[in-house]
Amino acid sequence: MLDDNFLNEIDRVGQKLIEATKNRQTIFIAGNGGSWADADHFAGELRAQFELKGRDALPALALPISLSTLTAWGNDYKDGFETAMERDLQAMSRPYDILIAISTSGKAKNIHRILNWSKANHLTSIAISGNGLKSEAFGKMADYHIKIPHDQTARIQEAYQVVIHILCSYIDSIGPKHENKNDN
Repeated sequence: MLDDNFLNEIDRVGQKLIEATKNRQTIFIAGNGGSWADADHFAGELRAQFELKGRDALPALALPISLSTLTAWGNDYKDGFETAMERDLQAMSRPYDILIAISTSGKAKNIHRILNWSKANHLTSIAISGNGLKSEAFGKMADYHIKIPHDQTARIQEAYQVVIHILCSYIDSIGPKHENKNDN
């Protein structure tokens, strides 16, 4: 994780999240299984606080947002599970919001769908994955790609925690009160 390309991409994403925070854009973070747990953890750090006490709450949500919506949509519609997160984005996002898509393998069809949807609807997309066989194609679907330099699931998931906390530190670096550029 000390590779210059890896660190440069984290810095690019961190700068983008600082800009999004200042503009009060919503950050959506998506994943399945353990990646959803990481997405929920990340969103919680942004809504509550990371290390900076007194920081403004930030608009951040893990996808899928609601288990009841996920199971209703998944049960009632063809390809419902694959489209449930897309449905959440349709309901909640605005152009120029942020989508962070986490997939250890880069193979999750529902995550591919929301990356495609985000591009078509003018969201900035960030992919986070391991460096397995499918990760290159997965990363190309996004505007930014943080590729954990490993192909073993456990090591990738451990690295997610480090990446998430580094990105939270970028946001904390701008201070407790975030300017809204739209109010100027």
